Amino acid sequence: MAEMIPDGVEEFKTGGEKIFYKFLKTVAKPDDRYFCWYTPDIEGQEPDFLFFCEGAGLIIFEVKDWVLHQIAGADSHSFFLRVNGREEPRKNPFKQAHDYVGFVKDKIRKDGLLVSKDPRYLGKPKIPISCGVAFPNINKSEYIQKGLDKVVSSEKIFFLDDFHPMSDICSDTSGQCFLRTLQEKFPPIFPFTINPRDMNHLKDVLFPMVRIQLPRRGGEDPCGERADRLKVLDNHQEAIARKYDGGHRIILGPSGSGKTLILVHKAAFLGRYDPRIGRILFLCYNITLVNYIKRLLADKKVPLGEGGVEVMHFFELCSKILGEKIHYEKENQDYYDMVVQMALEKAGDGKRQYDAIMIDEGQDFTDDMFKLVTSLLNKKTDNLMVALDDNQNIYRSGQAWKNLGIHPFSQQWT
Repeated sequence: MAEMIPDGVEEFKTGGEKIFYKFLKTVAKPDDRYFCWYTPDIEGQEPDFLFFCEGAGLIIFEVKDWVLHQIAGADSHSFFLRVNGREEPRKNPFKQAHDYVGFVKDKIRKDGLLVSKDPRYLGKPKIPISCGVAFPNINKSEYIQKGLDKVVSSEKIFFLDDFHPMSDICSDTSGQCFLRTLQEKFPPIFPFTINPRDMNHLKDVLFPMVRIQLPRRGGEDPCGERADRLKVLDNHQEAIARKYDGGHRIILGPSGSGKTLILVHKAAFLGRYDPRIGRILFLCYNITLVNYIKRLLADKKVPLGEGGVEVMHFFELCSKILGEKIHYEKENQDYYDMVVQMALEKAGDGKRQYDAIMIDEGQDFTDDMFKLVTSLLNKKTDNLMVALDDNQNIYRSGQAWKNLGIHPFSQQWT
């Protein structure tokens, strides 16, 4: 299946988008040929789907849930819908998608690194970019019979017929029928190839949010050298980071696999795109990691502090809860156990609540530490992500997590 970003979406803006998402995820195979972004934010522009295929290029799709009897008429600019007994104009979805195409082409041309050097296409994006429409509730023959194909060609549309489980596309387990259909509907106007470096740069141009600009680090930096080689989140990491539909999630991976970067992007995505999320807590165990995380967030223009993302190590959080100075280092274990218990008792007053919590270095947290943190989570938004090193042998069963107030939807590997 296609690499969907984000993957495992549980809440969709419309029923039609849900149908089209599942359709693409199922029929676009083998998965290393396709990438698909659902409602990507391209500097304020938000098409429904941005789809990449090695055999067709970039395709921007707009999805409409309209049914045929709603459509009173259409022209190159608008579709006129019957709503509550009167006709209301809606932007022609093909024109809407075409406008996004122009925006994307301009960004690529201005960047300059992904433009063609072929004299025939000099200065144009070296990746073909086209657009289409999906009408999950409209039959193709009825659409043509009504004359709407004169406004938007049926050859640029996926219809209800295509989404039926017994359609040629859906019943073909090889994925070849879908690929042929895609290339017939959106034939690339010139031959092209794109290597992994080009693909990463394309993501960098379109989605600066996934860009990684690692700050300079001193010898005390706890992060592994592998992070130096990461320039943008890979597709799997981006898919995890863009899961901003709530719930509890566990990320497992070895040191240096990018877990901290995923949490940073998760916090940035939540703060920017989820209106329910106000206060975010980003918690780690290692004192020296705090400033590094703050620099990563600041680079992404994420507001820090109350009302934004509060970054702190665990015992700094305890100090804030207790309202008194805590010795962060060089005390015996009994001292720190007492601090945790005192903070856990005081946290129950409900005065300090966070709409989302990111926990890094979760393998270093005790059960009581987790209980303290989950007691601070706003149960209405209920957004929690925990990153653990898989080489620390800290594995808990589902029931053990639940006993700590954590109900993970999934455990994912980086």
